[in-house]
Amino acid sequence: MRIPLVLLGLSLRLLAQKYASKEFVESFTYSPMDQWDSLLEGIYLTKRNMSAYDNNLVHQPPLVLHLWSKLLPLLSGRETLLFLFLELIMIGSLLNFSLVCISTILETEKYRKSVNKSSRGMLLSRSHFDLAPTLVLICYSVNPYSIVSFAAQSTSIVWNIVGVWSLIACFSGHLIMASCLCAVGCYLRFYPGYMLLPILITPFSLPAASGLPRRLLRATASLLGFALTLASLFWASYLLENGQWLFLNSVYLYQFTFADCTAQLGIYWYMFVEMFEHFQDLFVWVFQLLLPVLVVALSL
Repeated sequence: MRIPLVLLGLSLRLLAQKYASKEFVESFTYSPMDQWDSLLEGIYLTKRNMSAYDNNLVHQPPLVLHLWSKLLPLLSGRETLLFLFLELIMIGSLLNFSLVCISTILETEKYRKSVNKSSRGMLLSRSHFDLAPTLVLICYSVNPYSIVSFAAQSTSIVWNIVGVWSLIACFSGHLIMASCLCAVGCYLRFYPGYMLLPILITPFSLPAASGLPRRLLRATASLLGFALTLASLFWASYLLENGQWLFLNSVYLYQFTFADCTAQLGIYWYMFVEMFEHFQDLFVWVFQLLLPVLVVALSL
């Protein structure tokens, strides 16, 4: 059943790319961080030895621009095939993630020893999750937003894949790998960096037999993995930009300040357009603090 669902999802994406108007697609998927045209413009400027970050026109990190500039000539106009391949990776990643989540939940159920015998039938078993991977596949394959994102050739799928694999590594107990992938996601889009907190808390949810020193060691190693990976990516970007840090403003500060209020599917742009200018800084901080507060609350 899964193969027909995958084929259906890919077919819907190809149909949307062929027949949906550009205005319709961009009205749903507009994001200055993931626009295909913005990426092409950055590559164009880079190839001509011009800074892509002088006028806040390009919002992709330097290493991403460099990798895409090497990849696009190899594709020779067959970018659709690449995005189909990325969709297959995303589908496989989500299926893998669903299986890892099921295993984690069932592992947790083993420690519920204090449950009365009369209530043990209420505990979850693997049979309760038989349809879970298929439902995950359905939710992604026929999701309208993922379909139009493909039609727009949005590069958001790259950091989505990185984010999913960061969660897979975390749930599987590979915390250093999870923190390194989290750093890659943070480099690409800033906000995936908030996943570091759940990763650091994960060792403390292990069985008590693991001991506090071991938990602290794993959390510290994860934090170092994140810091070293992110620092390495920033340093490589600095060298690639000939010793300039302009990309920090164009990529990360640009996201933080909500500089682009173009109409889109997001919830923030309309409020920032309508509010009085002297409230701008207040609401920027409110919006930016909302997500970490939610992450802390959900993690604890």
